[in-house]
Amino acid sequence: MRRAISSGKMSQLQDPTPPPDVETLNTNIVFLLLGIYGWEYFQSLHIEWALVCGRLAFPTSPYPGGTDCLPVVLTISVSGVIALGSSSMNFLTRTWVVWKDSRLVHALLVLLALGQWTMLAVVMMIRLINVNGVDQVLISHPQVNAATNLYSE
Repeated sequence: MRRAISSGKMSQLQDPTPPPDVETLNTNIVFLLLGIYGWEYFQSLHIEWALVCGRLAFPTSPYPGGTDCLPVVLTISVSGVIALGSSSMNFLTRTWVVWKDSRLVHALLVLLALGQWTMLAVVMMIRLINVNGVDQVLISHPQVNAATNLYSE
């Protein structure tokens, strides 16, 4: 296999594999990060062991709204919908740029984006019900929720 030799100009690569120095750098970075993670885990091993043995209670964070969990559920739901819609918009923008001369593709992308955001808005319509003193989240439209999950994949 031949490798292009750089002579001050932009080299034309004949071989798709990265140069050995880049492979070594990537390997070293992976081992460095693995070492940092291992060191941090080793430093907190006594906490893990106390949790496993039951000598330490698992820390729980209080709900922002006291005992009412609806604000928490709504915050998580809205955050998830925004993240899902934004990631889809990233792909939509890329497709828009690639097909910059096609109005038909642009119209189709606009319709798909409006449809997805509408379905995401419907998915956010949840209710909190109380069954025997326990708050439970009720998804208003499970079929739409399933369709949105398939549509957004």
